[in-house]
Amino acid sequence: MEKMDIDTIKKRHDEDSKRLEELIASRRELRAELANKFKSDITKHFTPDEIEALEVAEAKDVVPMVLDKAFAYIQEEVDKHDAEIAEFKKVLDENNRSLESLNARERFMANHPEVDIDDFEEFCSYDILPRKMNELIEIPIDERLEEMLKLYNESKSKKEEGAELPADVDGIAGATGNIDKGEADSENDDNFAENYGQNR
Repeated sequence: MEKMDIDTIKKRHDEDSKRLEELIASRRELRAELANKFKSDITKHFTPDEIEALEVAEAKDVVPMVLDKAFAYIQEEVDKHDAEIAEFKKVLDENNRSLESLNARERFMANHPEVDIDDFEEFCSYDILPRKMNELIEIPIDERLEEMLKLYNESKSKKEEGAELPADVDGIAGATGNIDKGEADSENDDNFAENYGQNR
């Protein structure tokens, strides 16, 4: 990715961090503010039937009814606020991981300018076995990229070795199991193969 992508993520991260700080700060006084808000206009939190019931209820019954309504209102608003905080924390965690990956990618490219980064990333995405990838995920990202590079170079070496083999190997001893080019009988060939586990 280009540096502009990193700058965009950093900007978004800074904005979300600021918003999260504001939410956390307001959370400290939230219950008191909601209680005052509730008291400023209690009637809007009750249905017409509930208000009618309050008017005819005894004093000892009115207080619990009002407190229950206040608690339900305050808790609902607090839960909404906490959910918003949790969502911002989740976004920030994702941004942090993205920034970490992009910065590690830049460091890797600076340390290994000879590597075809597109080919390398394609190899990492499609050619590393899931079990191996799960192991690599557990180590720090810079070390992980170096281990991936080892796998990538090993894979390239094997491909280059394969490309150097002759196209026609029919006449080469051992290429088809006929290790002696027909100069000995097939029983000897089978014995040789058996010793090395080829016939298992």
